[in-house]
Amino acid sequence: MAERAALKARVLVVDDEPNVRTILCAYLREAEYETIEASNGTEAVDAAMRSRPEIVLMDVTMPEMDGLTACTKIKAEPRTSNSQIIICTARSTRQDLIEAIGAGADDYIIKPFQRETVITKVERARERLQTPRPFLSPIGSERRKAARK
Repeated sequence: MAERAALKARVLVVDDEPNVRTILCAYLREAEYETIEASNGTEAVDAAMRSRPEIVLMDVTMPEMDGLTACTKIKAEPRTSNSQIIICTARSTRQDLIEAIGAGADDYIIKPFQRETVITKVERARERLQTPRPFLSPIGSERRKAARK
């Protein structure tokens, strides 16, 4: 019996609409991602602290706690600050995008979404997690500031 391939990453899917969660989870499982579900921002923060997902797909408009507040809380917690958060919402104005980025979101999907878009955005988020970020020491930062003066 062949061993099953390891899952690519753990993804927390957050939406107050059960049908949307079901569709997103089906897409992700088919692409070999592990999924966890939450139906509001409060559940999302709790699930993120408990399971430490690599990627979060987050709706904005939800009961108890909206997605942007949940995004800010997840990014502020050292245990989950590296999680890639993709906002997945019907809100599509430039201001909505600016607010999502301000809350710490790493990417944005506008509903209605297509399977290919979701998987592509999740794959890109996974790639960002695997790409080392350059380390900027505080000393180097101070030297650059002094050089600009």
